[in-house]
Amino acid sequence: MKKILKNTDYVEVAYIQKYKLVQIIWKSKIFTFEDYKDTYTKAMDFSENNKSFVINLLSDIREQGIVSPNDRNWFQDVAVPRAREVNLKRTAVIIPNNPFKKYYMNILIKATNKFKIPLKLFSDYDSALNWCISFKDYE
Repeated sequence: MKKILKNTDYVEVAYIQKYKLVQIIWKSKIFTFEDYKDTYTKAMDFSENNKSFVINLLSDIREQGIVSPNDRNWFQDVAVPRAREVNLKRTAVIIPNNPFKKYYMNILIKATNKFKIPLKLFSDYDSALNWCISFKDYE
């Protein structure tokens, strides 16, 4: 069962209880810093309030627009440390074959590595989900 936490023109944030997973599916290339910040804050707030029920984060950024340096800095300085605080165990990210997204993700991988949160990149949803649930700690 999927519980919708946020649904707008630019993003959907949902919780999939069966896999202890919060998923963020970006739907638009147009969003503001506040939209970006609110999306990850919503996911982390839900995770914090349900610590034993959320261990996986899956983010599909194939339709996400350019993430500004300001957005990236906020993610590195606020969202990643908070993910560690709420006991997130891993993150799967679905990315397009795009050099700008790969650059963005390399920055985020360095940030998540610092906090020992495994982050792995995928090209499709099924592979990303299968990686998250392969650890069997969601059961």
